Amino acid sequence: MFFIIFTLGIMFGLSMIGLTLYIGIDYYQMPADTIAIYMSLFALANGLFRPLFGYIYDRMHLKFSVILLSFMTLVVASIYIFFNPNQSWLFILTMILSWGSVGGWLSLMPTITKDIFGKNNFNRTYGHMYLGYGVAAVIGNLYTSILIDSSINLSVIFVPILCISLLTMATVSIMKIEPYHKLT
Repeated sequence: MFFIIFTLGIMFGLSMIGLTLYIGIDYYQMPADTIAIYMSLFALANGLFRPLFGYIYDRMHLKFSVILLSFMTLVVASIYIFFNPNQSWLFILTMILSWGSVGGWLSLMPTITKDIFGKNNFNRTYGHMYLGYGVAAVIGNLYTSILIDSSINLSVIFVPILCISLLTMATVSIMKIEPYHKLT
Protein backbone atom coordinates (compact mmCIF):
# COMPACT_ATOMS: atom_id res chain seq x y z
CA MET A 1 0.00 0.00 0.00
CA PHE A 2 2.77 2.46 0.87
CA PHE A 3 4.45 1.71 -2.46
CA ILE A 4 1.37 3.11 -4.18
CA ILE A 5 1.06 6.05 -1.78
CA PHE A 6 4.73 6.94 -2.23
CA THR A 7 4.60 6.54 -6.02
CA LEU A 8 1.50 8.70 -6.39
CA GLY A 9 2.71 11.25 -3.86
CA ILE A 10 6.12 11.83 -5.37
CA MET A 11 4.82 11.61 -8.96
CA PHE A 12 3.18 15.01 -8.66
CA GLY A 13 6.29 16.78 -7.40
CA LEU A 14 8.53 15.17 -10.01
CA SER A 15 6.11 16.20 -12.75
CA MET A 16 6.07 19.77 -11.48
CA ILE A 17 9.86 19.88 -11.45
CA GLY A 18 9.76 18.85 -15.09
CA LEU A 19 7.07 21.43 -15.89
CA THR A 20 8.66 24.39 -14.07
CA LEU A 21 10.00 26.11 -17.17
CA TYR A 22 6.89 25.36 -19.24
CA ILE A 23 4.50 26.71 -16.59
CA GLY A 24 6.64 29.77 -15.91
CA ILE A 25 6.85 30.73 -19.58
CA ASP A 26 3.40 29.75 -20.83
CA TYR A 27 1.23 30.61 -17.84
CA TYR A 28 3.13 33.37 -16.10
CA GLN A 29 4.89 34.92 -19.12
CA MET A 30 8.21 34.90 -17.28
CA PRO A 31 11.51 34.99 -19.12
CA ALA A 32 13.53 31.76 -18.99
CA ASP A 33 16.45 33.43 -17.21
CA THR A 34 14.16 34.60 -14.38
CA ILE A 35 12.79 31.08 -14.01
CA ALA A 36 16.34 29.73 -13.92
CA ILE A 37 17.11 32.03 -10.99
CA TYR A 38 13.92 30.94 -9.22
CA MET A 39 14.92 27.31 -9.75
CA SER A 40 17.76 27.84 -7.28
CA LEU A 41 15.14 28.82 -4.69
CA PHE A 42 13.01 25.79 -5.60
CA ALA A 43 16.00 23.44 -5.30
CA LEU A 44 16.73 24.98 -1.90
CA ALA A 45 13.14 24.26 -0.87
CA ASN A 46 13.59 20.66 -1.99
CA GLY A 47 16.67 20.35 0.17
CA LEU A 48 15.23 22.15 3.21
CA PHE A 49 11.98 20.17 3.20
CA ARG A 50 13.99 16.98 3.79
CA PRO A 51 15.11 17.78 7.34
CA LEU A 52 11.84 19.62 7.96
CA PHE A 53 9.79 16.51 7.20
CA GLY A 54 12.25 14.37 9.12
CA TYR A 55 11.57 16.59 12.10
CA ILE A 56 7.81 16.52 11.50
CA TYR A 57 7.85 12.73 11.22
CA ASP A 58 9.83 12.40 14.45
CA ARG A 59 7.33 14.60 16.30
CA MET A 60 4.00 13.91 14.60
CA HIS A 61 4.59 10.43 13.09
CA LEU A 62 3.52 8.78 9.88
CA LYS A 63 -0.11 9.72 9.36
CA PHE A 64 0.34 13.42 9.99
CA SER A 65 3.44 13.61 7.78
CA VAL A 66 1.84 11.85 4.80
CA ILE A 67 -1.38 13.83 5.16
CA LEU A 68 0.59 17.09 5.31
CA LEU A 69 2.49 16.23 2.11
CA SER A 70 -0.78 15.29 0.41
CA PHE A 71 -2.34 18.53 1.64
CA MET A 72 0.51 20.51 0.08
CA THR A 73 -0.24 18.78 -3.22
CA LEU A 74 -3.93 19.51 -2.75
CA VAL A 75 -3.19 23.23 -2.26
CA VAL A 76 -1.11 23.42 -5.44
CA ALA A 77 -3.68 21.49 -7.49
CA SER A 78 -6.49 23.68 -6.14
CA ILE A 79 -4.64 26.86 -7.10
CA TYR A 80 -4.32 25.68 -10.70
CA ILE A 81 -7.89 24.33 -10.92
CA PHE A 82 -9.93 26.96 -9.10
CA PHE A 83 -7.93 30.15 -9.56
CA ASN A 84 -6.41 31.92 -12.49
CA PRO A 85 -2.81 31.87 -11.36
CA ASN A 86 -1.17 34.73 -13.19
CA GLN A 87 0.82 36.45 -10.47
CA SER A 88 4.47 35.56 -9.98
CA TRP A 89 4.07 34.97 -6.24
CA LEU A 90 1.64 32.11 -7.03
CA PHE A 91 4.23 30.59 -9.34
CA ILE A 92 6.85 30.82 -6.61
CA LEU A 93 4.49 29.41 -3.95
CA THR A 94 3.27 26.48 -6.05
CA MET A 95 6.77 25.56 -7.17
CA ILE A 96 8.23 25.78 -3.66
CA LEU A 97 5.48 23.46 -2.41
CA SER A 98 5.88 21.13 -5.39
CA TRP A 99 9.67 20.88 -5.28
CA GLY A 100 9.52 20.70 -1.49
CA SER A 101 7.08 17.80 -1.61
CA VAL A 102 9.69 15.73 -3.47
CA GLY A 103 12.19 16.45 -0.70
CA GLY A 104 9.56 15.60 1.89
CA TRP A 105 8.69 12.26 0.30
CA LEU A 106 12.35 11.35 -0.16
CA SER A 107 13.07 12.01 3.51
CA LEU A 108 10.04 10.09 4.76
CA MET A 109 10.24 6.94 2.67
CA PRO A 110 13.31 5.35 4.31
CA THR A 111 11.92 5.99 7.78
CA ILE A 112 8.44 4.78 6.87
CA THR A 113 9.92 1.64 5.31
CA LYS A 114 11.97 0.92 8.45
CA ASP A 115 9.04 1.63 10.74
CA ILE A 116 6.56 -0.49 8.78
CA PHE A 117 8.77 -3.43 7.81
CA GLY A 118 11.36 -3.38 10.59
CA LYS A 119 15.07 -2.72 10.70
CA ASN A 120 15.94 -6.32 9.77
CA ASN A 121 13.73 -6.22 6.65
CA PHE A 122 14.78 -2.75 5.53
CA ASN A 123 17.39 -3.96 3.04
CA ARG A 124 14.88 -6.25 1.33
CA THR A 125 11.98 -3.80 1.24
CA TYR A 126 13.47 -0.35 0.62
CA GLY A 127 14.53 -1.23 -2.92
CA HIS A 128 10.91 -1.99 -3.75
CA MET A 129 9.80 1.28 -2.20
CA TYR A 130 12.49 3.25 -4.02
CA LEU A 131 11.36 1.67 -7.27
CA GLY A 132 8.26 3.84 -6.81
CA TYR A 133 10.48 6.88 -7.34
CA GLY A 134 11.52 5.63 -10.77
CA VAL A 135 7.99 4.60 -11.70
CA ALA A 136 6.69 7.99 -10.61
CA ALA A 137 9.30 9.86 -12.63
CA VAL A 138 8.40 7.99 -15.82
CA ILE A 139 4.61 7.85 -15.45
CA GLY A 140 4.21 11.38 -14.09
CA ASN A 141 6.21 13.00 -16.86
CA LEU A 142 4.56 10.87 -19.54
CA TYR A 143 1.13 11.82 -18.18
CA THR A 144 1.80 15.55 -18.15
CA SER A 145 3.69 15.53 -21.46
CA ILE A 146 0.93 13.70 -23.31
CA LEU A 147 -1.71 16.07 -21.98
CA ILE A 148 0.35 19.18 -22.73
CA ASP A 149 1.17 17.92 -26.23
CA SER A 150 -2.58 17.42 -26.72
CA SER A 151 -3.10 21.10 -25.84
CA ILE A 152 -5.04 20.25 -22.70
CA ASN A 153 -5.48 23.17 -20.34
CA LEU A 154 -3.10 23.02 -17.38
CA SER A 155 -5.97 23.06 -14.88
CA VAL A 156 -7.31 19.79 -16.33
CA ILE A 157 -4.01 18.09 -15.57
CA PHE A 158 -4.50 18.88 -11.89
CA VAL A 159 -7.99 17.37 -11.50
CA PRO A 160 -6.73 13.78 -11.09
CA ILE A 161 -3.93 15.08 -8.85
CA LEU A 162 -6.49 16.77 -6.62
CA CYS A 163 -8.53 13.55 -6.47
CA ILE A 164 -5.45 11.44 -5.68
CA SER A 165 -4.47 13.85 -2.90
CA LEU A 166 -7.93 13.64 -1.33
CA LEU A 167 -7.96 9.85 -1.66
CA THR A 168 -4.50 9.57 -0.11
CA MET A 169 -5.47 11.78 2.81
CA ALA A 170 -8.64 9.78 3.41
CA THR A 171 -6.91 6.41 3.06
CA VAL A 172 -4.04 7.24 5.38
CA SER A 173 -6.33 8.76 7.99
CA ILE A 174 -8.43 5.59 8.26
CA MET A 175 -5.56 3.08 7.92
CA LYS A 176 -4.55 1.15 10.98
CA ILE A 177 -0.78 1.47 10.90
CA GLU A 178 1.23 -0.57 13.36
CA PRO A 179 4.97 -0.01 13.42
CA TYR A 180 6.95 -3.23 13.02
CA HIS A 181 8.55 -3.02 16.47
CA LYS A 182 5.07 -3.02 18.04
CA LEU A 183 4.09 -6.15 16.11
CA THR A 184 6.96 -8.25 17.44
